[in-house]
Amino acid sequence: MENEYGIIPRQGLIVWLSDTRQAKQLERYGNLHYVSKKQHYAVLYVQFEKTDELMKQIQKLSGIKRVEKSFRNEIWELYTNSGHQQNMVKSTEQEVITAPDESDETSVV
Repeated sequence: MENEYGIIPRQGLIVWLSDTRQAKQLERYGNLHYVSKKQHYAVLYVQFEKTDELMKQIQKLSGIKRVEKSFRNEIWELYTNSGHQQNMVKSTEQEVITAPDESDETSVV
């Protein structure tokens, strides 16, 4: 499922390996972005719709300790200041959330 710009949504997976030689077999499941030889993990990008299915398949491979979803697409990426209010934009949904104004405070007795 592509968006209006023709980009297929992806989900990042963190795959913990017992040995980095197993990272080569991950290339058939998605885009192998990074392999850490020191900490024994790999970053793999897969199609968003097939994430759960691919996580189960990758977990069954030999030499794989565990598979975790990356929360990269849920992190705020852009912060802008406009006057005294701070507007925060989440890049995946492109919605603007305005911080509460100071005059809206209610006093507690």
